[in-house]
Amino acid sequence: MGPLRASRLILQQLKVATTTGAESSVFQPEAILSKHGSKLKPPLVCRIITEQNDSEVAYTFFDWARHQRGYKHNGSVYGALIHSLCRNKEFDLVEKVLMDLKKEKFSIRVPTFTFILKTMGQEGKILETLKLFYRMAEFQCEPTLSTYRCILSMLIKEGVLDDVVTICQEMLDANVMPDNITLGMLTNALCKGGRIDDALRLAESVPRSIDAMTLDGLVRGLCKVEKPYDALRLVEKSKAFNVHPDARMYEKLIHGLCKLGKVDDSMSLLKKMSGEALVPRIIACNIMLDQLCKLARVDEACQLFERLPTEPDAASFNIIVNGLCKKRRVEEAQKLMIDMANRGFPPTLETYTGILKGLIKLGRAEEACHLLLTMKGNGLLLDSIFLNDIVEAMCKKGRMDVAQRLLVKGKEIGVPPNKYTYAVVFGGFCRERRFLEAVDFVKNDVLMSGCLLDIAEWSPLFKGLCEEGRFNEMLKLYDTLLEQELVLNKPTFNVIVKGLSKAGRILDVKRVMSEMQKISVSPDKLTFEALIDCNCEDTSGRAELFKPLIGSGIVLSTEKYTALLDNLLKSGEAEFATTVLHEMRRVGCLPNTSTYNALIGGLCKLDKLSEARQFLQSMEEDGCAAESATYTMLLHKYWKVGQHDEADLLYKEMQKNGICPDAATYNVLLEGFSQYKRVEEVFRLLDEMRVRGCSPSDSAVSSLHKNISFGDFKRVKKSLKELFGIVYKPESLETKETVQEVKKFGLPFIDEHPIVQKGKRGHKK
Repeated sequence: MGPLRASRLILQQLKVATTTGAESSVFQPEAILSKHGSKLKPPLVCRIITEQNDSEVAYTFFDWARHQRGYKHNGSVYGALIHSLCRNKEFDLVEKVLMDLKKEKFSIRVPTFTFILKTMGQEGKILETLKLFYRMAEFQCEPTLSTYRCILSMLIKEGVLDDVVTICQEMLDANVMPDNITLGMLTNALCKGGRIDDALRLAESVPRSIDAMTLDGLVRGLCKVEKPYDALRLVEKSKAFNVHPDARMYEKLIHGLCKLGKVDDSMSLLKKMSGEALVPRIIACNIMLDQLCKLARVDEACQLFERLPTEPDAASFNIIVNGLCKKRRVEEAQKLMIDMANRGFPPTLETYTGILKGLIKLGRAEEACHLLLTMKGNGLLLDSIFLNDIVEAMCKKGRMDVAQRLLVKGKEIGVPPNKYTYAVVFGGFCRERRFLEAVDFVKNDVLMSGCLLDIAEWSPLFKGLCEEGRFNEMLKLYDTLLEQELVLNKPTFNVIVKGLSKAGRILDVKRVMSEMQKISVSPDKLTFEALIDCNCEDTSGRAELFKPLIGSGIVLSTEKYTALLDNLLKSGEAEFATTVLHEMRRVGCLPNTSTYNALIGGLCKLDKLSEARQFLQSMEEDGCAAESATYTMLLHKYWKVGQHDEADLLYKEMQKNGICPDAATYNVLLEGFSQYKRVEEVFRLLDEMRVRGCSPSDSAVSSLHKNISFGDFKRVKKSLKELFGIVYKPESLETKETVQEVKKFGLPFIDEHPIVQKGKRGHKK
């Protein structure tokens, strides 16, 4: 009986013993071996283990055999068992066998170890595979190129390129040089992963392993990342190892150089190809032609076109046509188009488009339209884009009359204008500030065509009409658009409101605001700011315009709120002004001194002195410091209505709060004291004014002359001359009045009094 049959009989006995358990007979492989005349030897054990599909059976037989007298496993048996376990993915048992092998001081063959790494990697055990790879020295095993390739291919598959680069370097340090297959695999993976520098460094370290396929991949990758000169250097190095570039590789280099604008170097490569009897495809030549035209080197492009090493195609002609047209050499381009047709290349849409753009640049709109007619006759499908290009060019040049004629011409040749065409012409009129013509164009062309412009495009026209004061025309256009049920957007409404407000056309403003509300266009911050700046003498009914502001969440600046309060008080709407003040606080915009001055001044004008006095107290609560102008407004009103006791109390409060009177305050006090003939107070004030550098106003001096006694005024005249150099001459001061403003806030102080004539002023030392 042969050894193969004997091994099968032993296996059958083994299977019976391991599958039937207690019911089976005792496994006696010695009897089987004796019966068949086979002796237990390592080759027979290897064969039996190798043939098993069940790794548990294989391991059981292996363990039985090792305990037989006169028998000892060798490295081959361990290798056979490892292969069997790996095939069945029993990696825990593999680790146990490896430790037994190490204990028995058997060496393991590199192919066997590599097989372990390969099967573990195929199961996705990346980390475990790497750990075992770095333990090879424990088992007196050194990795070979096959081992490294196994590990590297696993890492490449997982996309772990950092580890790929690291192990590549370890491989080189171990003096294991990659062959051309391994190098190609590595450089291809690194290039695809964006690690082109690592790929180049690896290739240059083992130039002998570079083959044509690897070189081609590296050249493609380097040119893709705009490093054609590195690719050229590698190509030259590879020639020393009998790896020469082919025509396709040269084309990649030419393309890479042209991407960098290095067209001269690419032309040198073209000459080198000719010297090496290599003919480039027309696509490479077209790349150079295109680059020369982009660099405005059209003459050189034409020369290259005439001596191309291969036949030109339609793209070659189109490149030159476009290049000539960009340089305004349209006649030459048209001749080339004829030559193109004669050589069997019918002009394409791109050819016509290039010439069309050239004619547009030259302003030859009629010829451009004729070319459109030719294109249509040649069966090319046209749309409004071509007409739009011509019209837009004319509009940019300000030739609006030509642009309008082109609209008619387009309809005649079957290329009707579309919405964009009308928008271009409309925008051209607005840019040229020909707003009335734009209005006519809208009424006679745009609306008649049924192509309504986008709502965002109306703002420039309304703004221009407002700037030129064409409010009637603007409102007529506005009404026309409403009739067409065109809903304007918020920015356009803001332009209209702002223009009408500046012009003081408050009734028109109210109408527009009402129509905004009807079509649910809510006013925004810009709308209210325009209303605040309304330059209108008729201030009645302003509260109605600003009611939508309350609770809207819109936050104006403190300055705008202040101006709004001032306007409301001027129109007598004090109650709504208070509402606005509460809204101002609610949205977190605290009033400042200017705001309170506007409130107090407005309330004084309305004779609401108690409310004004309350706001003076509120200033302190809000942390706003009152100033002299604030007190002056109240003082003036108290004197005017005869509440001199309140005026005295207010003046004392002013002094107590450390607020120094200014010239306006002093003059109000002078008029008040003179009215109640408080002469001693007058002299005290004059001395104080002298110290503070303030002079009495004409109105104050006239009030003194009118109200105090002749004797007292005589003394006042003397003080005026001594302290301020003022010489009073009443005879020339009839029927004049003075208007004194308290800074920029409050009420005008208007009184009809003789104005004091001032002589040469000077102060006594």
